[in-house]
Amino acid sequence: MQIEESFRDLKTGLGINPGDNRIIKRLGVLLSVACIAQ
Repeated sequence: MQIEESFRDLKTGLGINPGDNRIIKRLGVLLSVACIAQ
């Protein structure tokens, strides 16, 4: 749950624009790996 909150805060804090899919995909992969590792 903490990882999901951090991811949400990071996404809103950086103000990622929809055209920057590379960063969003990379964060999604990192989030998936972190969830699996728990």
